[in-house]
Amino acid sequence: MNINSLPIRRILTFGGTVTALVLGFAVIQSAAAWVVDAAPLTTAPVSATSIENKLVDEQARSADLQNHLSGLTTNADQLSSALAAAQAQIVSDADNAAALQQDLRHAKARLAALMKSIRQAKGTTVVTKTVRTVAGATSTPLRHDGGDDDHERGHD
Repeated sequence: MNINSLPIRRILTFGGTVTALVLGFAVIQSAAAWVVDAAPLTTAPVSATSIENKLVDEQARSADLQNHLSGLTTNADQLSSALAAAQAQIVSDADNAAALQQDLRHAKARLAALMKSIRQAKGTTVVTKTVRTVAGATSTPLRHDGGDDDHERGHD
């Protein structure tokens, strides 16, 4: 028998392949046993019921947070509209303030003109005539500012 014969090569190839597979399986089993010994499982895994209960709790928490977020969104919308109204009021108040400032300037100008006319009037004579009627009698007292009172009443 010669190694060059085809049936012998097939048998050797098949034997080598089987040997490699058996050795690989044996190495994997020994590695698994080594890991189990190195890291023992001291706590039991969580049960499916426990996971389902936690899922229900988290869904309830999520719904509560969603409701809270909706409330915050509503509050934010209300604050936004209140801010817009306040800004509109500020613009309106600024317009009113400008109009009041203009009115104040006009009033100050009229006051200045009135004060000027009062100062000019102090320099002139003011005559006031009062007429009273008492049971058919008429008296006409005269008041004259800035002059001699004796001369007008006829007293010399």
